[in-house]
Amino acid sequence: MKVLATLFFAVFALAFLAGQSPANAKDCGVPPANSPFIPDGLTATNDDIGVAIRAVQDYGLKVQTYINCLQINKDAFFLNMNEEQRERWSEDFNALADKLTDVETSLNDQIRIYNNRS
Repeated sequence: MKVLATLFFAVFALAFLAGQSPANAKDCGVPPANSPFIPDGLTATNDDIGVAIRAVQDYGLKVQTYINCLQINKDAFFLNMNEEQRERWSEDFNALADKLTDVETSLNDQIRIYNNRS
């Protein structure tokens, strides 16, 4: 995550120095750093599951907002990147999307375990 944030700020700075206005290369901020806690379905309470669901939904919204901003601004970012930087940007972008999928899958798995306990 730190790498993605560093890469983003470096690209934003390059875009600014190259004459790109902030309107063309919007500052998307930093990616959501911490994924939410997922309780163990074997020991979780109903409240634990509810808190986790809301936390994952909130995290998902933050990740999607960040990813959407990056997608909208991709052309401005790529304008001042070499091929290696573009590839790394894509890898970091995909890693964040994959992390969200992993968090959502983990929650669903634990909900399944929780529901099977009853």
